[in-house]
Amino acid sequence: TFRGHTTMIQKVIISPDGKKIATSSNEEFAKLWDVGSGACLYTFLDHEACDFSPDGRILLTSSRSGYVNLLDSTLGKCIMSFTGPSIVVWSAGFSPDGRLIAATCSTSSSMNVKIW
Repeated sequence: TFRGHTTMIQKVIISPDGKKIATSSNEEFAKLWDVGSGACLYTFLDHEACDFSPDGRILLTSSRSGYVNLLDSTLGKCIMSFTGPSIVVWSAGFSPDGRLIAATCSTSSSMNVKIW
């Protein structure tokens, strides 16, 4: 059992090697967990939806602040952030080959999918 969120968990994803789990919740933060010990390795504030790159080295998170973040899943450090012409990024994910990122974004007048 992994404990640490205080509101509904929106997403849970297991790394390709099965050693880590990423969770995101309505609290507007994501957590990275060690499967073997159940320990929380990192908590990322203002991060929500999450996905692992196909090789598991990068954790992708998005936020209602309009950012998509690429985080080193070993060090917990931000590698790169993307922003779009949006107010909110609702979800994001990697393509199967890891070369593209797609995100659902909204502005005050429309919903869009942004590709990087």
